Amino acid sequence: VANEDGRTGPYSGNGSTTVFAYDFLILDEAHLVVTLTSSAGVETTQTLTTDYTVSGVGTDGGGNVTMVTAPASGETLTITRAVPQTQLTDYQNRGSFQPSTFEAALDKLTQISQDLAEVQARTVKFPVSSSLSGIEMPLTATNNAVLKWSSDGSCCSLP
Repeated sequence: VANEDGRTGPYSGNGSTTVFAYDFLILDEAHLVVTLTSSAGVETTQTLTTDYTVSGVGTDGGGNVTMVTAPASGETLTITRAVPQTQLTDYQNRGSFQPSTFEAALDKLTQISQDLAEVQARTVKFPVSSSLSGIEMPLTATNNAVLKWSSDGSCCSLP
């Protein structure tokens, strides 16, 4: 698995471009997540075959996502990989060993690890020395709200 980052974009929409490249290996077209973000910041996950098609499955260098409708000016398109965390390969005792099957299983595990690292890179983290854990963010926020900690160090409130 040559590319360590399973994310491309965001691409800016212009109302006419429908083809957007991704540069990482996917083993199945359903492993792509295509997210369209409106000019207001609202993200909508697009639907395979309804909103877009995929080429380049199984190609180390990636391929293209072709949108049915071009993203409008002010919209952005982001392509990420989300490999299901399943193990479907079953090696039989005294059965034949196929290196290509083994390699595909290892590629899938590597992609899952890369996908998790990409998500983690976009999350808020506390220092390793922090005693804070199990923190849940409020379900809703209001405009111009600020997330703050109380004077005793407990988390989180929105004024």
